[in-house]
Parts: sequence; structure tokens; C-alpha cells
Amino acid sequence: MGKLSKITKKEVILIFIIIFLPMVFGEIVTKLGVNNTPPYLNTSIPNQSWPAGENLLNAFDLDDYFIDDNGDALNYSYSSVDNVTILIDENNSVSFSPDEGFNETRMVYFNASDGEFQATSNPVYLNIENDIDAPKWSFLSKSADTIYQNDFINFSSRWTDNIKLRNFIFSINQGGGWINYPSTNFSGKQNTSLYRVQISAAKGFFVYWKFYAYDINGNINETDVQSFNVSSSPYQPPPGGGGGGGGGGGGIYGLIKEAFTYAFYQKVLNFTVDPTSMAVSIKKGEVKTRILKISNTGTVNLTFNIYIEGLEQFIKTSPTFFILAPGQKKDIILDFYADDKILPEQYFGSVMINASSELRKVLIVLDVKSVELGFDMDVNVSQKYKTVSPGSKVKANISLYSLKDIKQTNLTLYTAIKDFEGNIFDSNEEQISVISSLSLERELNLPREAKIGQYMFYARASNENIFLIASDDFETGTRFKIAAFLKSSFIFLLIAFLSLVVAVLMLKYKRDKERERILNLYLMVTELKNLIKENKIDEAVELYIRIKTLYKEPISKEIIENKAKLKEEVIRLSKRLQESEGITKELKNPKKEETKKEPLDKEETKKEPLDKKEIKPSKTSKTEDDSKKGEEEEKKE
Repeated sequence: MGKLSKITKKEVILIFIIIFLPMVFGEIVTKLGVNNTPPYLNTSIPNQSWPAGENLLNAFDLDDYFIDDNGDALNYSYSSVDNVTILIDENNSVSFSPDEGFNETRMVYFNASDGEFQATSNPVYLNIENDIDAPKWSFLSKSADTIYQNDFINFSSRWTDNIKLRNFIFSINQGGGWINYPSTNFSGKQNTSLYRVQISAAKGFFVYWKFYAYDINGNINETDVQSFNVSSSPYQPPPGGGGGGGGGGGGIYGLIKEAFTYAFYQKVLNFTVDPTSMAVSIKKGEVKTRILKISNTGTVNLTFNIYIEGLEQFIKTSPTFFILAPGQKKDIILDFYADDKILPEQYFGSVMINASSELRKVLIVLDVKSVELGFDMDVNVSQKYKTVSPGSKVKANISLYSLKDIKQTNLTLYTAIKDFEGNIFDSNEEQISVISSLSLERELNLPREAKIGQYMFYARASNENIFLIASDDFETGTRFKIAAFLKSSFIFLLIAFLSLVVAVLMLKYKRDKERERILNLYLMVTELKNLIKENKIDEAVELYIRIKTLYKEPISKEIIENKAKLKEEVIRLSKRLQESEGITKELKNPKKEETKKEPLDKEETKKEPLDKKEIKPSKTSKTEDDSKKGEEEEKKE
């Protein structure tokens, strides 16, 4: 019984430890934890103002104003407010909705609770009123003091409003009347209106400009009219530029130099890009895709980096980093997009391609068009003017047409010739009137100093409510085509040129060889004559065989084996040579004919013992017959 009682006590103690010890320690931990502190207002909630008849949505977030150091989740509430409905959403964002026709001021308190403690905000006044105060402007400015024709200038103004700003409009008069550019949204009680415009007015003209601004209640205000004078252009034509083909880089020599420079540059770069420029037209909210082809034409691996310059907000490209082995190609995707906030206008930039420290630029021209419900416009450069020379006129057809029944509309039409970097070379501005459709032909001049390359005919038609743009490209003329042909066909032209040089050298070599052969023949014949005169018949026979063999005039085996016949052949040749020599001398000096015959007879007398039968024929007729036979045998051989 005592033993059982002892075991029971141990078990009781063990059970107590297992069951109640965690509870004891849990109580200790709770007592050692951080004490709960109440939440508090970190900063005052601002008063809210908005026009009557409108709701104020997502005015502020209560989490930005109340803080709980313990990290407890807070529950928010507010004091009762007459005539205004208050909504706190799941993200603790506050919205206000006044009763219809209510335009007074109310006050409200916001509360934050962690379940144990509560904090209350400052009084927040809700001003619902009929807004009659227009926005106020200050700090009018432009980005340059000295302004030239074709410069891009940024105009700006600072605005404030008692309730909230909504949008602004920039207006400018460059000599053809006031033009209002499309409305641009901006917000807040304080903001800056900023607009960028290219100056088309000629030097000496005064340009006038101003801004309009609206608040959310429709109140409007405009700045004072500002003005500036367009200065004389500092632009100078490049040396050796277009025009007459004279010295410097003109003419065929300039083209050849350009082609060789291009070929050398290509060899250094070791990669090609196609195309080298792009003109893209999109409407706001539209997406267009273009492909850029890059090829490694070198003999080593190239590392490429692609980035956009000047059109970063419009173009997304992929990939931007890659490696190409020799002979490999890569297609680069360019996605063009303009959101609804973008101003409709023509924008310029480039795709930069960096490969192993070599940089190439692909020029981009982007036309951003607004989604017009009333009008549309097209520009088409006539086929005759798709290729022109510097200093020529360029004509384009401009078509405007309405998409629905619209009354007569007055527009300002601005036309210009631009290059792919945005430089303007000629421009014109006029007033036009459109009812249902209108087709115009307009011409502008491309200056003589314009460089060889691509250009565009640009048109803009606009008024206070309409803004249309369109363009079409063209290139400079025959000179450009020849240069392009030389560039693209340089390797083939080089091969053709080298082939021609080789052909000329081979012809010269052949002629020199022919002359050398004739000279050798003359020397060998002269030596043969001398051997015959010296009666060295055997040596003469060997030389005769060598001459015949060298000049590929074969001798029959029968004659070669019969030495006697061969000697006869040589002797007959000797006789003919002597006769031809005598005739030549007679022709040169006919008066000395008798004196020359005597030494010949004496010489023949001396040679008589060598071969009397051949040299001294018995009859004249026999000599002539032998001569004729010899000639016939010579012809046969």
C-alpha cells in the first residue's frame, strides 16, 4: 500500500509538470511582452474641396495618416455628417459623395481603433461649392532667347487653382493666324503647362504665343500674349555639297570616292543593318511592329547592344543584347505605340546599334495621329518626284476628306520638306476650306545644298478642334542612285575592274611575246644566211631544223633522213634569200644596179666548187623551173 502510494505521488507530480508548466511559462511570456500602445495621428488630414454636383473619389488613404507602433491592424470610422456620404473601401481609401444640389461646408472626424485603443483625427472640412475661380498663371518662359526658323522650342507656364486643374491648350501665331494645338491633360492644384513646337516662320517675322488652362469646374483663364522675333538662320551649306558636279566631292570622282569609303567602312564594321531608316505612322492607342535585320558579315563574334534614342516612350525593342557568330543573322522586333496622352505630332529619333565599339544609327520618323471622327488626310509624292536632284522642286498630292456629314470647315495647312532628323528645308502655311473633301497639289523646293539621302513631304492641317498630319518620303536623284549602285555592287565592280586589268596585261604580254618571237626569228634567219654565206652547210641545216621546230613548222621524216635533200632545201632557201636581198637593194638604190651585179657574180664563182650542180645551172629556163619547184615544195611543207 505504501509502495503504491509512492508511485502515485510521482505520477501526480509528472502529470502536473506536463500539463501546467507550459501554461506557467506562457503566462510568463505574456507578462514579459511589450505593452499594447494606442494608435495615433501622424499628420493632419488636409481639408477637401470640390465642385458641387461632383463626387470626390479616392481623396486620400487613412493608412497614410494613422500609425500603430505595435503593428496592429486598424479599423477606421468617421463621425456623422449631414448631406455627404462617406465611403472607406477595403484599402482604407476615402471617397465623398454630396447630395444633389448641396454646395455648403461640412466637418468630419476620422477614428482609428486597434481593438483596445482609439485615436481621432483633426477636424476635416469638406468644401462643396460652386467654383467660380479660374486658374491663375505665372512664370511664362521659352527654352531659347535667340530663335531661328526650324528650331524646336519648349514653351511653359506655371498654373494654380483653388480646387483642381483639368487641362491646358497651347496657341501660337507664326504669321498665318492663331493655331490652337490639341488639349493636354494635367491635374492637381499646382502644375506646369509645357508644349514643344517647331518654328516655321521665316527670319524677321514676329511669332506670338499664349496658353489657356481649365479647372475641373470648367473655369478658363489665358496668359498674356508673348512674342519674339525669328533671327537669321546660322545654317551654312556643307563644303563640296550638291550642285553642279564641280570640284571637291562632285562628279564621278566624288561617287567613286564615296563608294570606296563606304566599302572600307563596311569592311571595318563587319556587320550590316537593314533598313537604315524607317518612317512609321500610327494612331493614338494603336500598335505597329517593324523588323530590323542585323547580319554579322565579318570573321569574328560580335556582341550587340540595342537602345532607343529620342523615342523611348514610343518604341519597345527586343532583344537588346545578343551575340552573333560570323555569318549569323538576327531579327530585332520594334513595337511602336502611342498612348492617349501623347500629343499628335511628328517625332524623330533613332535605334542605336553598338557592336564591339562600332556604332550604327537607324533614323526613325514617327507620325502620331489623333483618332479623328470627322476628317482624315493623306499625302502622296507624285511618282515623277520620288527621285529628284538637289535644287529641284518636289510636288505632292494632299487629300482631305470628311468621314461624316460636316459643314464647311476652315483649317490651317502647313507643308514642309524635312529630312529624317527633323531639319526643315522649305515650308509654307496657308488657310484652306473643306466641306466634304479637298484635293490639292503643292510644291516645295529642295535646296541645292541638301545632302544626298532620304527626305519627306510633310503636311499638317489643324484648327481649334482638328489636328491632322501625314507625310510621304522621297529621295534625291540620279546621283543618289549611282552612289547606291556603287555601294551595293562594289565587290562586283572591283572584280570586273581587276578582270579588265588582267585582260589588258595578258594582251600586252602576248604582244610582247610575239615581238620577241619575231625578233628571235630575224636573228636566227640572219645567222642562217651568214652560215650559208660561209659555206657551213651542216650548221645551217641544224639551224634550219631548229627554226622549223621552234615555230611549229614540221619537216617530213623523208627530208630529215635524206641529208642531201635537206641540204638542197637549205641551198634553195639561201638562193631565195639572196634574191630577195638583191631586189631590196635595187629598190633602195636602182642607179648602182650594174655595179652590184659584179660582186654577186664573183661571189657565186667563189661558191661554185662547193656545189656546182645547184649553184651553176646550165640553162636559164632550168634555173627558173628549179626556182618554181622549190617554191612549190616550200608551200607544201
